This record gives sequence, structure tokens and C-alpha cells, in this order.
Amino acid sequence: MVRRAGGSRRARGRREGPSQRRRSLPSHHAHTTRRCPQRPFPRLDDPHRRQRIDVGRPISRARIVAEQLLTSLDPGDRFEVLAFSGDVERLVPEPVEASAENVRKALDALDKLRAGGSTEMTRAIAEALRPLRPDSQRQVILITDGYIGFEGKVVGEVLRLLVPGARLHTVGIGSAPNRTLTRGAARAGRGVEILVGDDEDARVASRRLLRATVRPVLTDLEFKGSAVLALAPRRPQDVLEGQPLLLLAEIKPAGGQLEIRGKEAGTPETWVYRVEIPAGKERGQVPSLPATSIPLGALFGREAIEDLELQLAGAGRYAKGAALETKIENLGLRHGIASRKTSLVAISEDPTVDPKDPRRRERLAVELPAEVSAEGTGLLPLGIIGVPAPASTRFSVMAHPAE
Repeated sequence: MVRRAGGSRRARGRREGPSQRRRSLPSHHAHTTRRCPQRPFPRLDDPHRRQRIDVGRPISRARIVAEQLLTSLDPGDRFEVLAFSGDVERLVPEPVEASAENVRKALDALDKLRAGGSTEMTRAIAEALRPLRPDSQRQVILITDGYIGFEGKVVGEVLRLLVPGARLHTVGIGSAPNRTLTRGAARAGRGVEILVGDDEDARVASRRLLRATVRPVLTDLEFKGSAVLALAPRRPQDVLEGQPLLLLAEIKPAGGQLEIRGKEAGTPETWVYRVEIPAGKERGQVPSLPATSIPLGALFGREAIEDLELQLAGAGRYAKGAALETKIENLGLRHGIASRKTSLVAISEDPTVDPKDPRRRERLAVELPAEVSAEGTGLLPLGIIGVPAPASTRFSVMAHPAE
């Protein structure tokens, strides 16, 4: 796990008047930068203790990402290193400046980490999101294959502990990461989810993470207005350099006003954009609101269901579970989409089963993802496969800005 923070540069946006109908962020956002108090926290996790046959590759990919993040720190930044497995261990006893020597020592410490024990992910997240000071900004990057059985607890912990100045991003390692965890945690943390299948993916992931943690354009987005019935997602990501942000709104038939607000990165200024939404029968005739063949209703339904799943993880299955699951089912039925409570069923009008022999049993081969062992998944007893499965290793690098 890597926690990196402080002193990163962020792109500065220009303020536009409220009369504009369309909003395009100018290209100079990628070049005009300003320092702001930030605490990015990439967090590396390799829980492949049982799953990996080729032990070296997954953890080496995680280290590629960690190295890129650590070496991107500015000299004025400070960072600390934590390792977590059965316990959370501080490899750097206190925050230190991001000098070349300190970064080298941190990388050496990460390289020496070996097999640990169980997965104390929730404790590590609690430590990673622990606030330093009110104005500190932290970027947390969780790098993991996600092979755990308590995804809801982890996502709920992110929801509970995330403060306004923090973001949590996830990197799924391997050919079959647990996206219930990586996607849910990133959504709860208002961050991005990136998948890494090979070494080249790891390098690409590093570049994307740097854009997400160093140069957001707009942060803390808010949506309101008389035209809005519902929004999805309710916890939008920041607008990042070179990456579009997709947000969906359910609009009243009578129309009205929609207002979007956000903080320009690195400045105290607020960016505001307002648009007048016409009545339903007139929307396709407005140049800034053209008609589209894209099934926006289904897209909105999926995003709204993801929001409800987050609420379910944060509230717990027994608090408001029944009411939230009913809402999930209703959204699935309304928009005709599959969810945890709704399914699409194919019905054949012609009989295809012999009524005299309606049951048949077959043994099917199970195809495992690349670099995942049969013994690690419980399909074979330990010891049948000649290569022993490694124990899990997790590491975390943390950083926060200099005073």
C-alpha cells in the first residue's frame, strides 16, 4: 500500500459565465499548474497468497505503479510508508521529505517485503484516510486483486471515513480482479478504477494515476436546479486532465434550470455553469441539447443502482437493507436492466427437453484466469500442484505536504 501526499501540482481552470450553454475545458488546463496542499496516497496491495502460480509477475506490476508514484513526488512533499498484512506496520516511522535518498529508502523497503498473513484491508484503509489537518488533501491508491470476501465492509469503511479533501483510487491487478471491490471502493472514494493485466498496463496505469492525483481540473462538483428530479452518480468524480466525466440526470417534463458548481483546482474560486432545460417536447430542437439514440434511461438506471449499492454497503445489510433492495429492484424493472435483484430470462416457445428424461448431469471443465492456481481457489488439494502458492504481501506508501 502506498500513501503519497502533498505539494502536487494541479491544473487551474478558467471561470466561465453562467449564460453559456455548452462547456468545453480549454486545452491550457494541461499546462497551467499551481501547487496546492495535497496528500496523494497510492496504496499497493498484493493479496495473491493463494492464487498465484507465477509469483513474481503480479507483485512486480504493483511495484511498477508504486515506483512511478513515489518518484513523481516533488522535493517539497513529504511521505510515509506503511505495510499491511496481518497488521499495519510503519516502514517509515514518521513523515519525511521526498528527497531522492528518502524515496530510494522507501523503494528498498517495499522491495524487501515478503509474504505476510491475512488481509487487514479495513484497518489499512482507516489508517490511510486518517486526517492530518483540515486543509490536507490525500490521494489514496489501493492496488489489489481484490480476492477477499468482505467487499461491502471495505466499501462501507471508505464511505464512512472519506473526508472532503481525500480521494481513493483503485488499481485491479491480474487477469481477473474482484471488480466488486475495486469498482465499489473507487466509486465510494470519488476516484478512478484502473485495471492492470501486464507490465505495459502497469505503466499506463501509473500515467493515469498521476493525471488523477496531480492534475484534477475541477473538484467537489455539485448539481442542483429546478429541472432536476434525480442525479447519478450522487458522488461524482473530479474532472481530470484529459479524461471526460459522465454524469446523468433525470429531468422534470416541464424543464427548468440546471446548475453545476465546482472548485477550480489550486484556487479558492468557484466555477459555475447554468443551463436552461426546455420542456420535454422541445428538447430535441435546442442545439445545445440534441436528441440522441443512446439509451440514457438504461445508463441512468445502472448508475442509480450503483449508488444504492453503495448506500447498502455503508448502511449495512440489516439497517436499511430491505428498503434499498426494493429500490434496486424497482429501478431494474423500470429501465429493463439486469441487477442483483432483476434478471433477463430467455424463454423458448418450443420444448427442447425430453419429457421422459428432464434431468441431465455433466461434469464441465473449469477454466482458471491466467496466473491463478487451482489449489489456491480450492479446486485441488494443497500439494498436488508442484509450485507452492505464495503468501500475500501488501504495502502502502503515504505522503502529505510540507508545512
